[in-house]
Formats: sequence, C-alpha cells, structure tokens
Amino acid sequence: MLFIKVDDKGTELWYIDSGLPTSDDIPTQDYVTIFAIHLPAYSSSIFEKILALAPEAGLGFVAINRSDYPGSTPLSSEDLAAVTSGTEDTEAVFVRARGMEVVTIIEANALKPITSNGLLGGFALLWWSLGCAIALAAVAYLKSLDWATYLRVIILQESPSVAQGAVYPLQAWSTQIDQGALPLRHLAALTYVVPGSFLATTTFARA
Repeated sequence: MLFIKVDDKGTELWYIDSGLPTSDDIPTQDYVTIFAIHLPAYSSSIFEKILALAPEAGLGFVAINRSDYPGSTPLSSEDLAAVTSGTEDTEAVFVRARGMEVVTIIEANALKPITSNGLLGGFALLWWSLGCAIALAAVAYLKSLDWATYLRVIILQESPSVAQGAVYPLQAWSTQIDQGALPLRHLAALTYVVPGSFLATTTFARA
C-alpha cells in the first residue's frame, strides 16, 4: 500500500499499485497504466484480483481509495456540509477538490506518452458507479498533461445518471433511492445487488 499527499491541507490518499509489468512482450518503459476509482459501497480492494493479473498482462494498475475510505484522510465537517446542506457553488468546490486529488496521483506516476504506433504507453481511467463523478471532475482539471499524448480512454463503468449531472430516469430503481426501504437496509441490499448477475438481455428488457 502507498500514500500520497494530494493538497496543501495535508490530505492523503491510500492506493494500491500493481508495480512494473513482468511480461516479456511489453517494454517496462512503455507500458499502459490504468487508474481505477471504486464505487461507494466498496474500497479499492475490490480491484485486488485485477491488480494481481496486471503485471503478467503487461499493464500497470493503480487502485485509489477516495477520501473518507480506509487509509485515506477522512472528509472534514466542512466537506460534508458542502454536499449535505450547501449550495451548488459549495458542491462544485467539493467535487473539484475530489477530482484534483486524483489528478495529483496521476501526475505523480511518471507516465509514458503513447507510442507512435499507438500500441503502448499512456494511461486509461476506469471509474465505477458514483466514482464516475470524480472521474469527470478529474478530467475537467487535468490540465498539465497533453491529453492527445497520454490519455487512451475513459471507462465509465455502470455510471448512474446523477454522476453525469442528470436526473434518474423515471423507471430506474436502486436500493439507494428506494424511499420505501429502511435506511439501514440500503447498504446491506446494495452489497447483494451490485455484484449480482441478471438475465436481462438489454438494459431496459424488464422495464
């Protein structure tokens, strides 16, 4: 496990780094790095199996624990107030700060530019669920890197509409927004729903 200071307030984020690739087919100076952010109900440990596979696959994989998750600095009372009882302006400041935290880790990782043939180098962003909101904030403020030279792809895995600034569709259902469920049961139910398998052939097959 690793720690990095991400602002001038002493905030630290805990992250896991898969280390250098071990594949003989990938030059260690040109490998691709994937930066991953977890969803709300889990920490970066959810990516441990991928981390174990990354070196042999010729990849670097960095899984980051967001603020207020194990190992990382807890959110302050001011941070929490900004999103629970603040204004749109305070919410924007909060999201920007979370995005800049991730940017700091990305920029600290001596990234390699994408090679001329486009096969090696550069980095990808993998964000899951509400972590996608942090991804978009990071993209908005990652100004010190030449995107065309370094960024390969942004993967928004199972991004809810609210993470992109939109409202929930009328037919959407989630344990987090079901007002009929007891609050203490929301998280317990989510741990079953998120990793579960569903037979629906399309997103709206059961709508």
